[in-house]
Amino acid sequence: MSTITLNKPGIPPRNSSIQGKKVSILFTFVFLFAISLIAQTTISVPTTTPVLPFTICAGSSFPVSFITTGTFNPSNQFQVQLSNSSGSFLSGTVIIGTGSSSPISCLVRIGTGSGSQYRIRVLGTSPSTVGSGSGAGTPITVRSKPSTPSSTPGSRCGTGTVSLSATGCTTTRWYAATEGGSILGTGSSFTTPSISSTTSYFACCVDGNGCESTRASTTATVNPAATISSYSASSGIIDEDMITITGTNLSGITNVSFNGVSATFSDNTSTAVTALVPIGATTGPISATTPCGVIAGSSFTVVKPTIATPTFGQASGTYDVGFFTTLSTTTSGALIYYTTNGNNPVIGTAFTKLYQDEAIFIASTQTVRAMGYRNGWTTSGIATANYTITNPNIVAKPTISPATGSYSGGQTVTLSCSTPESVIYFTTNGQVPVPFVNTPVRYRGPFTVYAPEVTIRAIGTRTDWADSDVDVAFYTISGGSQLTACSLNPLPGNYGSPVSVTISNADPLAQIYYTIDGTDPCKLLPLARPYAGPVAINSSRPLKAQAFRNGFGDSPRVVGNYTITGGRKAVDQLNQNDKGAYYTESVGVYGGDPEPAFQSPMPNSLGEAEMEVYPNPTNGTVFIDFGLARENLEISIYNMTGQEVKTVLVKESSFGAAISLGGNPSGFYLVRIKEDKGLVANRKIQLK
Repeated sequence: MSTITLNKPGIPPRNSSIQGKKVSILFTFVFLFAISLIAQTTISVPTTTPVLPFTICAGSSFPVSFITTGTFNPSNQFQVQLSNSSGSFLSGTVIIGTGSSSPISCLVRIGTGSGSQYRIRVLGTSPSTVGSGSGAGTPITVRSKPSTPSSTPGSRCGTGTVSLSATGCTTTRWYAATEGGSILGTGSSFTTPSISSTTSYFACCVDGNGCESTRASTTATVNPAATISSYSASSGIIDEDMITITGTNLSGITNVSFNGVSATFSDNTSTAVTALVPIGATTGPISATTPCGVIAGSSFTVVKPTIATPTFGQASGTYDVGFFTTLSTTTSGALIYYTTNGNNPVIGTAFTKLYQDEAIFIASTQTVRAMGYRNGWTTSGIATANYTITNPNIVAKPTISPATGSYSGGQTVTLSCSTPESVIYFTTNGQVPVPFVNTPVRYRGPFTVYAPEVTIRAIGTRTDWADSDVDVAFYTISGGSQLTACSLNPLPGNYGSPVSVTISNADPLAQIYYTIDGTDPCKLLPLARPYAGPVAINSSRPLKAQAFRNGFGDSPRVVGNYTITGGRKAVDQLNQNDKGAYYTESVGVYGGDPEPAFQSPMPNSLGEAEMEVYPNPTNGTVFIDFGLARENLEISIYNMTGQEVKTVLVKESSFGAAISLGGNPSGFYLVRIKEDKGLVANRKIQLK
């Protein structure tokens, strides 16, 4: 007979030799004979402290001591069993510990409900034995496990202490392991001892019963300090040279600076980073911002090169009439600023202008000074050209009426110039009008504006004269009504054959104007045709339309791009004796489209108002629109030195001509047209 008895509280532990003497075994003869064949083991383990009754926290371990009487087989295992919360072993029991001898370490599982009536008992497996459990008067109290805290890690660079924190606890304990170990500290914050490598610490909550939660892992990260050891070059040119910076622990760089000026960098690894010498940098150390702070290397020499002095296309000297001159510098990326009043250029002043690759017209005796500039570079020297013009002519500045102001309702605008035979060009979008460059409108008579805010700029021109200064007027208009945009049918797109396009507007009283040469429609321009019926599109071209009505604001401009894959070519070529190409009357300047609006009688002379040149600037071929069918015309092209470079004769009636300037150098040219009556029309063009 084998029995198991839990140590009772208050009973001192038994001596092992005494326990051995008191083992009483009652066996029958048959059982004695059988058991004699097996090695006998008597387990008598004393307990040194009473363990029952007690309070235990869920998730905690505790020892269970017990005394055995009798003989158990060598394969025997003792199991500690926990009752249900009512103290019953009939159902809901769990094994909380297993061992071969007393005491056995037991663990009350996390999730075990709180209660004060739990009991335990010890079981043997060989032979199967149920020990006496905790008595009716000695229940076990189980407390629930507190919630796990939320922890916040910390970091530092190099060896030293790290600050950690945890929240969610009334009382917080800190440990160095997930289980067991000594308490390192208490409280919501914890400062580690000095550490040289990344180390994990563990925080838990402690409730009023002394129960601990599961420990939350919190990492104290130690980042290695970064260093800069060398550069790929000791000096570099700003905005040109890439410098490789080498060192240790350079990963995660967020900024590279040259003596305090941030640079663009790339190829960041643990041992190197490459940076462009930035604009504005000066000689001094290169520094880098790393996860461990800012580090700096040795001094780096910043080279600030000098821009090449600009040169003039026309040398200083005396000239009969005005001319165009260019400015250039051999330094790539440099800007050129110039003056025409003899003063040295000073960026930001009213008399200093930025040269934008457009030739400067020298209309009168003057001194031009120019300098090269590039951010971060040393400004060039001043280039000077002294020009004397023996026959200067400058167009007077136009006058815009009414003057700048606020008005109610649409305003009729009148432009005037006191210079005889002058031509006025203007814009209504605020741009400075530059004839034959940004396509301003030629003034032909008063016009009305309705937009809430309108800026009008006007310039006076005359052949072989210098353009006038620009006049400007700003209008704020209230109470105006604007027409809606026109509709195109069929819609723009790709077509295998010519199409007939209908243009309409929601206002039946609106007057529609359109173009098919790429220019913007305006009822003041001869190329803008009043809509009188469907427009035939026989070749690929843009159709632009806009509606007008007195007392209403102009409609938004509508643009429709039509691509004709099976239409006629826009240009018919003449033979080589004609030195160019032209549009025949049958083909027309618009590629064979019917032109009912152009069937008015031909005027007695060819005026500048009827001639349009496009595109301007051009890459090679220039198209000239006569406005009406013309014949017996002589078209001559001159460079700015007065040399004739090409002549085209238009003998048969034609709406226009196409002239190729291929093979000629880029620059400005003069187009001159003569009728058989000897009248002349002139246009300036630019060849890119």
